[in-house]
Amino acid sequence: QNSHGEAGSDCKHAPALSHHIHVLFWPSNEASVNEAMRLQHAFIDHFNLRSTPNCTFTAGDPQPNLPNMCSFEVNWAPAGRFLTAQY
Repeated sequence: QNSHGEAGSDCKHAPALSHHIHVLFWPSNEASVNEAMRLQHAFIDHFNLRSTPNCTFTAGDPQPNLPNMCSFEVNWAPAGRFLTAQY
């Protein structure tokens, strides 16, 4: 689908504009929080994002011209379609 929700004639060879992941976890469960934070820190370290500012746009915006990676802050309460904490 294109940005207007219309089916495209040939999406088979459409370029990927961006990638993003979501990690959902139970904020009231210490083990769930610890594992989510461990994964977030490992991701940030692996991609050398410690000194990079957090993303300042919504996750639904692909930002095709953004030259560098960024990470989103943790949403500790349900947000959007997610019923748990997530980043």
